[in-house]
Amino acid sequence: MKKKEIHLSFINYEIVIINNGILTDAQMIKLESYLPTIFLKKTKNNSILVSSIYLHKTEHIREYKWTKKMIHGGEEEYRQFIDYYEDDNNIYYKYPTMLGIADKKNKKIDFFIQEPDLLSLRFFIKSFILEFLYSKNWFPCHGAAIVYNNKAYLIAGQKGDGKTTLLLALGLSNDDISILANDMLLINNNVNDAAVVCSGDTNIRITKESINLIKKSFGSKIDEYFSNETTILKNGKFLVNLRNFQKVELDDMYKINGIIICNKKKNELCQIKIPEYIYKDNTLEHPIWINLFNTNNLKENVNTFLKKQIQTINLIKTPELNTIVNYTVKGLKKYDEDN
Repeated sequence: MKKKEIHLSFINYEIVIINNGILTDAQMIKLESYLPTIFLKKTKNNSILVSSIYLHKTEHIREYKWTKKMIHGGEEEYRQFIDYYEDDNNIYYKYPTMLGIADKKNKKIDFFIQEPDLLSLRFFIKSFILEFLYSKNWFPCHGAAIVYNNKAYLIAGQKGDGKTTLLLALGLSNDDISILANDMLLINNNVNDAAVVCSGDTNIRITKESINLIKKSFGSKIDEYFSNETTILKNGKFLVNLRNFQKVELDDMYKINGIIICNKKKNELCQIKIPEYIYKDNTLEHPIWINLFNTNNLKENVNTFLKKQIQTINLIKTPELNTIVNYTVKGLKKYDEDN
């Protein structure tokens, strides 16, 4: 029997992907593995169906009066141009071998597929999910997070600055620190008059070099989180599910109490502040271009709110991971007592 559906849920919202015979079982399983694992949960009884995405087979891709080209796809090797056209009722997205038609009123999407392009489907569906959450006041941003004393501390930094290394080192070094998120955060700036965060994905991608660096400081304890089922990606990174590190409920929301900045180039953990780059809401990987939802001015609202609510923590400048972790833990304890 073919795998016919993929259910994605977050809080009490649900999105369902329906396969009308175009994808094989293996392709559906692979597509599911590409999607943010935090959303691959059992649907709640009181869930609200946000959208259905239907996948159909077609022999020909219909042409429209394309008005603009959109780019998405994350890293350069995955980027592609998508033709875009909109009328009163629908929005049309043309890929090389697929055509997406979104019904603006019903928020229903039909994909007509000549040849399945799972990566393109993954980027579209992921962006679609994030854009919907954005419209519900959940802001997606690039970063990691830990939980200490039931409050969240974000770990921000540019790609390659050592967020994952610091995240795992903190989680392994202290039983009072729990790992919440590695790469994608969902922030809501107005839950009971506080800014809260929850995990936007549960996959960790980490290099062998980072694992060895953590082992150097904290021994082989990290090995227990990696099993024979750990996936090794084409770029040599290890892929492991964050639930292997679970001490807290990943689906829960936590009040944001501070932000830690990683800066690999300067070999330092510097003052905690609000970096603008974690609020880029139109990145190539997760662009806000689907246009089915009213996203308002959420970026500015979140940024302004966090700047008012979150104070700074000064931490030591050093290239040594063990020293960084020790001073981070001391800083967290002091900051938690003062706030």
